[in-house]
Amino acid sequence: MQPAVYGNRTKNNAIFMILLMVATPALTLQTGLLEKDLAPEELENSIRSTSGTTPLPDCSLTDVSVTEVYHDSSSDWIEIYNSGSSDCDLGGWHIRDDDTSSGMVLSNGTNITSGGFMLFERGNGDFSFDISYSDSLLISTRNVSTTNAAVVTTLDYYGRDNEGYSTSRDGSWELCDG
Repeated sequence: MQPAVYGNRTKNNAIFMILLMVATPALTLQTGLLEKDLAPEELENSIRSTSGTTPLPDCSLTDVSVTEVYHDSSSDWIEIYNSGSSDCDLGGWHIRDDDTSSGMVLSNGTNITSGGFMLFERGNGDFSFDISYSDSLLISTRNVSTTNAAVVTTLDYYGRDNEGYSTSRDGSWELCDG
């Protein structure tokens, strides 16, 4: 009798472990979504959108541009804009200034909508390099080395009025006339 009891217990444990392995991913997803404190209809949409999503295509430098930059110590920020006709993924992009090679590398799934803006702030830890009033910003897209990065904008210290830049007077640099 002892072997039969031992065999049933082992079989029951094995079935329990299989059920646990199957249920864990679903429970993890459900718990993560519930922690976001979503309303029931938002929760349903989130579950639907996470199951079977297809990755967006990579963004192109012809569609995404730096539209505004602000320099003031730890409050530095960079704004980009997607002028393309579709949403895209900035994953793998490396954005830096000409004084550093480290910059910031964007994670896969960093999606920007068509006609949308995205803001990266130094104070929030998005990047650690210091933007100065005479920097060039460089971008290398996915699978392009940082040594082959494209200069996408150069900040003009003197600007159109030929006066030196001042954060108290000037604010941010904007993309003007293309």
